[in-house]
Amino acid sequence: MYALALEQNTLRLEPETTFAGSAGLIANLATVISALTIYMGLPKPPVAGKKPPTGKKILVYGGSSAVGGLAVQYATDAGYGVVTTSSAANRSMVEKRNPSHIIDHSRPDEDVIREIRENGPYEGIFDAIGSTTTTQRMVALLRETGGRFFSTSPSPGDEAIPAGIEKLWAGYSETLVSQAAHRELRTWYMDAYLPAALKKGTIWPNPALWLEGGLNSAQKALDLLYGDHISGRKVFINPQE
Repeated sequence: MYALALEQNTLRLEPETTFAGSAGLIANLATVISALTIYMGLPKPPVAGKKPPTGKKILVYGGSSAVGGLAVQYATDAGYGVVTTSSAANRSMVEKRNPSHIIDHSRPDEDVIREIRENGPYEGIFDAIGSTTTTQRMVALLRETGGRFFSTSPSPGDEAIPAGIEKLWAGYSETLVSQAAHRELRTWYMDAYLPAALKKGTIWPNPALWLEGGLNSAQKALDLLYGDHISGRKVFINPQE
């Protein structure tokens, strides 16, 4: 079985990198770079090391998710303080990504929103979950001041978002890899940033959850993801099984 892909969107793996680690990063990290740098306007981090602290903060809601965890690392390396959310069960995993503050999202809405406000203000807000619940919390957060937040997906009830609050989402990774206007950023990502991260292990995906059965398990993987049965894990299937 062979998968067809444009050469510009493929990566040569070094001996010290694993297929699972690479597959777990390439698309989700592209989403993060596009959302935070193209859409939100954050500067890129260095290929190696971190930028000095800027004194500014961003909010990443969903720090234990596959995309949210990478967003925490990316923004932190770019010099930002990152406030994020996690359950108590995933807190130790999220701490390894060095956010400046972690909020327990399992608490009541009013407590979570108050703690988010207390740790602001924020240069940008990124909702890495994209559910109805997280959208409602972001709307409540911005109800008095107005403003916008970026999200990974639309959700039921978005049409009821009040005037003055804007939820923005896009096919972030597609924007990065396919639009000519961002060719330089894509080249930096594919030729410099991602290979260095994989080789040095400085950025990593969430722990793997392998499903047996190859492509026959694709529907099971989707059911797990869309049924909110996955937390703090990255689902993998091997098409060659």
